[in-house]
Amino acid sequence: MISGILIICLLILFSAFFSFSELSLAASSSNKLKILSENGNAKATKALEFQKNPGLYFTVVQIGLNAVAILGGIVGDKFLSPSLTALFANYVGLIAAERISFVLSFALVTVAFILFADLLPKRFCMLKPETVLLNVVKLMSVIISLLRPFLILFDWAAKVILKMFGVSLENKNTITIEDIGEMIKSGASAGILCKEEQALIQNVFDFESKSITSVMTQRENIIWFDLHESYTDIKERIAKNPHSKFIVSNSTIDNLVGYVDSKIILSKYLDNAEISISKDIEINDVILVPDTLKMLELLGLFKKNRQDFAVIINEYGLVVGLVTLKDIMMAVMGDLVHEDKKKAMMLSDNNAWIVSGRTSIHEVIRTLDIRETPEIELYETMSGFMMYMLQKVPATNDKILFDGWEFIILSVENNIIDKLKATRIDGAKV
Repeated sequence: MISGILIICLLILFSAFFSFSELSLAASSSNKLKILSENGNAKATKALEFQKNPGLYFTVVQIGLNAVAILGGIVGDKFLSPSLTALFANYVGLIAAERISFVLSFALVTVAFILFADLLPKRFCMLKPETVLLNVVKLMSVIISLLRPFLILFDWAAKVILKMFGVSLENKNTITIEDIGEMIKSGASAGILCKEEQALIQNVFDFESKSITSVMTQRENIIWFDLHESYTDIKERIAKNPHSKFIVSNSTIDNLVGYVDSKIILSKYLDNAEISISKDIEINDVILVPDTLKMLELLGLFKKNRQDFAVIINEYGLVVGLVTLKDIMMAVMGDLVHEDKKKAMMLSDNNAWIVSGRTSIHEVIRTLDIRETPEIELYETMSGFMMYMLQKVPATNDKILFDGWEFIILSVENNIIDKLKATRIDGAKV
């Protein structure tokens, strides 16, 4: 009986090895293995080859697991059953003892294999799959080399059967934005990422799809110079609005001429020179971009033209806003850029948020954990969402209900929502 137990223990070790080999290859990150391979790890290189073409690898695993399981049953019946029969025969008779010993030996071997050859190895393997794979891949390579003719035959038969059922044999190991998003959420839940890091990464993913109108300075808030502006007005305008650049137009903002650098104007001022924009100041060409442009596309234009701001026009050639490189960086970095900047969303109590009308609708969806808003491609901000839902020009105290939240407008400026309040109406804490 002791020799039978030793043989079963040895078979369990073999089975555990194949369990380690199977799950480690499936669970290992190809990106981590690539990094190790690029650093000269030959085992990682071999593991990557098996991941790309796992047919022979999994064939040898299945042969090993099934062969060991069958041997375990034979050993258990041959070595354990007689000893158990002799033990129970003294109490219940020979026939009953044989039946009991058969059932008991089968149960003991089965439980031992399930626990020590399957569950425990796989639980351990899930903790560090890459480490396990690098420890078993060399021996698996040797086994595959020794059994290659048989493995090729089994692998060919499996492929033929799969093709008969129309199953594709191509390994499409693609990663989508949704997969990465779930990884980010999991990392935040596990404490690997803090809230600021999670928001930063999410903003980067939203960067390509966000329109420049979501971060622009709106038309009515643009500070600009008239081509024939008086010297006194120029000084006062710069004193009140200390920007580095100002756009210049002729009579109306839509008749754009270009832009001037405030440093040049100030240097003239320090020389006590009475200046005229049209005569004494160099007017530079300004970048004009359509309001349909995405932020990533604008960033490319900034890089190409070596500029840090652009004027946004609509399909009718009218100025709708102005956007700077700083606006784009703020969209990515948020409150990490300027801690004293007023936050787009502030928690006012356990069930409510104060939200700026210019807050990205994607940020609101993430923060409030609500479902995607209808026709989301038609607007960029919370103000746009409210106007879409209300189907009218917004006014103070207008409100809507959406996905368990009440949104009520607190203030409006120039027909654009400045602030609104989002309250959880089911009473759950946010």
